Amino acid sequence: MQDIVITTHQEIKEITERLERIENRLLSVTNQDQEEFLTTEETCALLKISKPTLHRRKMKGEIQFHRIGGMIRFKRSEVMEAATRAKVR
Repeated sequence: MQDIVITTHQEIKEITERLERIENRLLSVTNQDQEEFLTTEETCALLKISKPTLHRRKMKGEIQFHRIGGMIRFKRSEVMEAATRAKVR
């Protein structure tokens, strides 16, 4: 058996506005959390360096890396930051 719910136009408007605010908050959090992760090959191509050079810089702590599902990944923003620091030196 289904229930019948009677609401006013004002109640529907308030619910819609609340949902829109929630959606906007979720979108802003999602956009902040979105970070592109690069493979070793993509990172080497971006920096125009070889895999051994990337490995050496990774081990020296010059480039941060992340283990995701047992694989090494690099955040694009951190790679670009490291590249900028390297150019300044």
